[in-house]
Amino acid sequence: MKSRSRRLFLILSAIAILLGGCESTGGGALFLSSEGHADDVYYAESPPRQTPEKELSDCLLRVARQVAMREGVRVRHVSRPETVAGETYEKKTTELSYEQGNAIALLDRMTVLRVESDGTGTRALVRVSGSPRLAATLPSGGSGRPRWVDDPPKGSRFRSAVGTVSQIGVPADAFQNADTAAIGAIAEEVLSPRREGNAAVYEGTLRGVFIARRWRDSDGRSYSLAIIPR
Repeated sequence: MKSRSRRLFLILSAIAILLGGCESTGGGALFLSSEGHADDVYYAESPPRQTPEKELSDCLLRVARQVAMREGVRVRHVSRPETVAGETYEKKTTELSYEQGNAIALLDRMTVLRVESDGTGTRALVRVSGSPRLAATLPSGGSGRPRWVDDPPKGSRFRSAVGTVSQIGVPADAFQNADTAAIGAIAEEVLSPRREGNAAVYEGTLRGVFIARRWRDSDGRSYSLAIIPR
């Protein structure tokens, strides 16, 4: 496992160094770019590492994770009531597993479109050829708080759900965790639960699920909109 991971890292690093056709910018919110709203374009962030090349390599790994999960992801999502200070709420946990062996093959399908690098890390938009297209129109966003954050879009061809986390320490991981929460919420929409004590457990394989939109508010809370075709 270590040798495969090391080989993949070296390949990704070499590709990152050789990438010269993409646009490199600084600052801004790349995840809001209209270019990133295409069904075959994926957004990823990397925390600060030793070099921008290694950060971009990490972005590509994170894109590979998204693509692999879109092809098929095993979900175990648990919703359990908990009471804190007299208030009862639903505590939700989501575990995801997917085929990780296709990451190297995915590199041939990736084209880096735009990159932002600064002291906080690197952010990238990456097109992956061969990605399925959703036969529906999703909200394009705009300035301010997107409507989908509070009112996920509805359509005859897809289901949607929003995941959110408050994580300021490592913003690059916040979106990845919000993605997981969104996929867990999708599981509640499409899978039938079973009871384990006082918990509802949703378990199964989802195919076609992907993160279509992201947003981060001024307090550092991150939101992800997951879509799955009907």
